[in-house]
Amino acid sequence: RKGRMSTGDAPHLSHDSERLKAYSDAIVSIIATVMAIPLASISEQESTERSVVSILIGRAGQIGWFVASFFLVSFWWSLHSQLWNYSHHVTYSVMFLNSLFLLSLSFYPVTYAFQDEYSLNWQATTLYQGIMLATAVSFTFVRLLTKPGTFGSPQEAIAWKLIFLEDIVHCITFGVALGIIQLSRLAGESYSNVSWVAIGIKYILDRWLYHSAVKDNPREFVDPINQGKKLPKQVFMAHYTKGYIGKARMEAFSDGVFAIAATFQFLEIDVPTPDEGVTPSIVDAFQAVRVDVLAYLLSFFAIGMLWVNHYSIIQSMKAFPQSFVILNTLQLCFVAVLPFFFSILVNYWETRVAVVTTCIAVCVVGLIQVSLWVLSRRVKLRMSLNSLACTVCIKDPYDRIRKPFVLVRLLSIPAIALLTAIIASINSNIKIFPFVVIPFIYILASYGEAHYVKAAKGVEYQRRVEEEADTGMDDCFKDVGDGVFLLTGNLTDTVSTNKTYGTNNNNNNSDGGNHDDINIAKGGGNNFHIHNNENDGNKSAMSRAHSINDVVTQRNDGNSETESLLKM
Repeated sequence: RKGRMSTGDAPHLSHDSERLKAYSDAIVSIIATVMAIPLASISEQESTERSVVSILIGRAGQIGWFVASFFLVSFWWSLHSQLWNYSHHVTYSVMFLNSLFLLSLSFYPVTYAFQDEYSLNWQATTLYQGIMLATAVSFTFVRLLTKPGTFGSPQEAIAWKLIFLEDIVHCITFGVALGIIQLSRLAGESYSNVSWVAIGIKYILDRWLYHSAVKDNPREFVDPINQGKKLPKQVFMAHYTKGYIGKARMEAFSDGVFAIAATFQFLEIDVPTPDEGVTPSIVDAFQAVRVDVLAYLLSFFAIGMLWVNHYSIIQSMKAFPQSFVILNTLQLCFVAVLPFFFSILVNYWETRVAVVTTCIAVCVVGLIQVSLWVLSRRVKLRMSLNSLACTVCIKDPYDRIRKPFVLVRLLSIPAIALLTAIIASINSNIKIFPFVVIPFIYILASYGEAHYVKAAKGVEYQRRVEEEADTGMDDCFKDVGDGVFLLTGNLTDTVSTNKTYGTNNNNNNSDGGNHDDINIAKGGGNNFHIHNNENDGNKSAMSRAHSINDVVTQRNDGNSETESLLKM
């Protein structure tokens, strides 16, 4: 089908998009996590003057804005990931607009901080809605420039048009929100519910666009399985817009969040210098930062174990539906906040509430990961062209063997965290010392998994060898009776297969039970020679020599009978 030249159709006019996607994932993961850095900072004065409960209540608003910012950034990242399922090449214009899109996203933590501090200030709200509008406009232009030149089907063209119109709806929604803010300010009315009004407008417009498309193109929305029904919007858009997140993008974004969350606690370690006159020795300097170092070590260890679990969950998946993306975003959001709870733990080491709170936070993240694993095994993507149904998991022949060991690793963190919280509520001296056994559980489970998988592979290999030994001759020769075999295929390679059921075996004879030795060798020219010596306890042996022109059969079944046949 002829059409205009697009970025994806003209690689000689553009550049590979893989590095652009990696660059975008890195920036988005930093933007999504950076707002959690101030949460982990608890000053010494604050820890002495305030209780754990008062700190948690005081940081509740900040945590709420962080969660909202994290989810909104993740929403734009998911749209960005789905957009590049269409295109594999980019132009400099696309790179420039993509940079503007990322720049607008980078202001999200700042605007949310302003919203937290100046929630009733119209200027802060205007800045917030203006940044959202800039993000929507830049993203809409990126999608427009990456439009495919041709589509594989009319449904794909309709789906792309619908999703492009939804991008325009984003722009209209945020523009209307800005207008409402200004009108409310002039009228002296409250504008605190502008965001909810914008969400309602977007939902109504999205539904209206989809129903209009169904009305104008009824045949294109028919379910190929149930001909009398229409495809739901979620199924239609997921299939025909490639509305899924690829494995590489999911790994890049998740790994970025894990890496930043595991290391940004290190920024809180403020080592005093000798010229400050506070620390006369390095021992005293280390003593001054021991609390921050301990918090960093604990958070790094916990987040590292959670990353191992996340790796186990997604390694068997090839695509991620929206339900998985949302649950994964919730998990990453909690992971980014974990350093805050470990900071509370080390600053209030002797208090029972600090230990219980931290253990509950770790337990929640662990349970979310268990839910992710269950979802990864059961959720289905309806994206196959024929049946609109295919699994998101890569088939693993050893899945039944791996399943209990993976489950043990996943359950170890929430189980031990919950047990520690229960014990700490009774006796605060337990601290989080039970967490020390988690690495040993992981090591034992990994060794057990590797051992049983290796054994299963050995059994499977032996079974295949035996099947090849039983069926290898049937592929080349046909038994026509009376010990005569006709050549039906080409013997091009040397094959030597020995199948042993007893204790002793060689290429010429066998003894000690049931032995079957088959040797097939390619001779010079068109001559092929086959030697088969079998001893089944009755001292019978048979050898056959074949060529293209003659067949010689010799039998020894106790009666010393020998037959020779010549095929002309």
